[in-house]
Amino acid sequence: MRPDIRLLLDMLTYGRPHTGTMVDVFINRFIAPIDGASVDEFGNWHVTIDLPNGEPSRVLWSCHTDTVHYEDCRQTVHLDKASQTIGLSRRSYQTSDCLGADDTCGVWLCVQMIAAKVPGRYIFHHGEERGCIGSHALAKGYHPWLTKSFDYAIALDRKGTSDIITTQLGETCASQLFAYSLADELNRASKGLLDYAPAPGIFTDTASYLRYIPECTNLSVGYERAHSPDEWIDLSYLLVLRDALCRFDESALVCERDPSDRPIMTIHRFRGI
Repeated sequence: MRPDIRLLLDMLTYGRPHTGTMVDVFINRFIAPIDGASVDEFGNWHVTIDLPNGEPSRVLWSCHTDTVHYEDCRQTVHLDKASQTIGLSRRSYQTSDCLGADDTCGVWLCVQMIAAKVPGRYIFHHGEERGCIGSHALAKGYHPWLTKSFDYAIALDRKGTSDIITTQLGETCASQLFAYSLADELNRASKGLLDYAPAPGIFTDTASYLRYIPECTNLSVGYERAHSPDEWIDLSYLLVLRDALCRFDESALVCERDPSDRPIMTIHRFRGI
């Protein structure tokens, strides 16, 4: 399946703070029409793809639908074919808060993986940029389901091109063995083109699940200078990552961390995570 770059460019034209209406327009256009998509009481959207043998996947893939734009907007973006980078157009650079690659890259990757039928539970989280509102509520209300259903929670919501996050909010969120197993699988699936390694992080939605899911991480997805008009995407890298994720084999992952002795994470809501 060929990557849909036009879809990514179209997604990036929507500036969507979680309190506005543009995020609903975005969801209704790009997420709600996905076969089997459903929304929970907290505003998170879910899509499930089982393993080929009919068993449920043990991986929770996540991204978030909001951006850090102060106000709803439509903006224009520019693909520089020479450098294979995407940024705001000159016109929108004067008026827009950011490109919104955080986390449009993650949303696009999840949509591409679903189309490729990569097994997993895909959650498009609500309100991450205001303090992980949707994931925190989901963890509080559905933690028995999370504990029973998943060994791995992998967020596609990290700047750069090399990080597999193993700490969030000062706590260990993923084991080194898991991080290296994930790096090895991405390296295999990309035919040696990706070079991931464990790294410390701040937090994203998977921090909400630290007490319930053993291995919780955040994966670099190729954007830089997030939350600013200078934000840009390394398209060449993003396409390599997309292809690797569409060939992903979760059986290669190693689960080691015990989440039962972890404290409940308190995530304070503020602008710009």
